[in-house]
Amino acid sequence: MATRLFTAISVVVLLAGVVTYSHVKSKRGRVNGLPAGFTVNYTLTENGKVTCLSSKSVKSDGEFLEDYNYINADGTSNRHTRMAGTLKYGAVFIDDAQQKLKYIGNAALVHPQSDVDELNFKQSPDFKGENTLLGFHVLVSQQCFPDGGCSEFWNAPALGGEALRIVFSSTNVVKEATEVKMGEPSFSVPEYPVDNSTYQLMQQKRGKSQ
Repeated sequence: MATRLFTAISVVVLLAGVVTYSHVKSKRGRVNGLPAGFTVNYTLTENGKVTCLSSKSVKSDGEFLEDYNYINADGTSNRHTRMAGTLKYGAVFIDDAQQKLKYIGNAALVHPQSDVDELNFKQSPDFKGENTLLGFHVLVSQQCFPDGGCSEFWNAPALGGEALRIVFSSTNVVKEATEVKMGEPSFSVPEYPVDNSTYQLMQQKRGKSQ
């Protein structure tokens, strides 16, 4: 359950930008670069047990790479996945086994957050307060869904609105940053052929649900 939920949320963030900031900033392209690149390491837990270790590397131009290592109950690795948001390819899953970039839509690159963004966000009905995490000022919000479940987001404006903590209350799943490293990351996305089949399948499913 945690794996499916985490993957679903990751896709939403990849396509729409930081979830709780999506209504106060552009969803595509970028306006200005970030002051500096950074890398965040995360731990995902379900009922207190670690189920995934992940990292997100963000360049100053807003491009990012996310790396996920899903963990079995005995601590061994279950599977490893990567996805990226890039200027060249958009939002893609990186399939190293098949050497393909599986396109899933337009990527929302990471943007710097202005004082206006923060003010607008604080006026949102989702806004619940302010806090700090790993030395970063965060804006706390809560979003509830038709199925009755709610999620809490801790977004750091200094990191382009990056969510340093996400709590899925209905499933006891928590994704929380354990370390933030400032500095330009050196990742690159492989020059694999782009495969549109995943995107087409997503569009078909979306059409059936409407």
